[in-house]
Amino acid sequence: MIAARIRAAGSLARLHPAGAVGAIVLLVIAFGAVFAPMLAIESPEKQQIAISLQAPSVAHPFGTDDLGRDVWSRLLYGGQVSLGVGFVSTILATVVGVVGGLISGYAGKWVDGAIMRATDVLLAFPTLILAVAIVGVLGPDLVNATIAIAIATLPRFTRIIRAETIRLRAAEFVEAAVSVGVPGRRIMFRHILPNTAGLIVVQFALSVAASILSEASLSFLGLGVRPPTPSWGSMLRAGYPFLALAPWISIASGLAVSVTVLASTLVGDAIRDHLDPRLRH
Repeated sequence: MIAARIRAAGSLARLHPAGAVGAIVLLVIAFGAVFAPMLAIESPEKQQIAISLQAPSVAHPFGTDDLGRDVWSRLLYGGQVSLGVGFVSTILATVVGVVGGLISGYAGKWVDGAIMRATDVLLAFPTLILAVAIVGVLGPDLVNATIAIAIATLPRFTRIIRAETIRLRAAEFVEAAVSVGVPGRRIMFRHILPNTAGLIVVQFALSVAASILSEASLSFLGLGVRPPTPSWGSMLRAGYPFLALAPWISIASGLAVSVTVLASTLVGDAIRDHLDPRLRH
């Protein structure tokens, strides 16, 4: 069984090399975030003013920031926040959006109209603008930023799953289930939902990248994680005034965001290409 799975994974990697590279990069970044306490040189909040804005060296491979904190250590711990917010907000958006899309597409009539109008309201605003507005109402905080990103992301899942549910509702296996008296809730979650799994996985992978970028944007604007807790966005904000004097602060966090978003996008594209028969070859 394990050998077969390894062979299947190798076959997928050969078919989609870019996606395989993206998956490996994501695994390395996630490994660094999970094992940050073991890989970090020192506490990410430890201030040493005497060595502030020190260039990369053997003692501090990525240099230090304006308060003498080790950039490498803050990068690792910042990954916990940025990846955590990205995945948690996307999971919340997936659950709420998929359920809303199923109900909207299957129930139809006024239920569909109410859910779609609420979705249209959310889609009327750019994702970042909507997230900033929600955080502005709830208050700048890591939990509130996660909720805001989830709310701004869920319309994508709702519309995609609604469209697929409407298509599957006319399928023969659904009509057969209706004809024998299967309850609508069971049809939605036992018959229609499994057939939308491919769409959900693809949208999830692509939305993680967007959520990580949104978290970095909110933290850069001072609406995300609160100091002294590090995140990649807050590190960009802290390094911005010192771009000419100490560019390594912003370069490290900027590369972390860029590489993670790119890797997530490559994985999402590979999954889409593999699941869609029209794109598989």
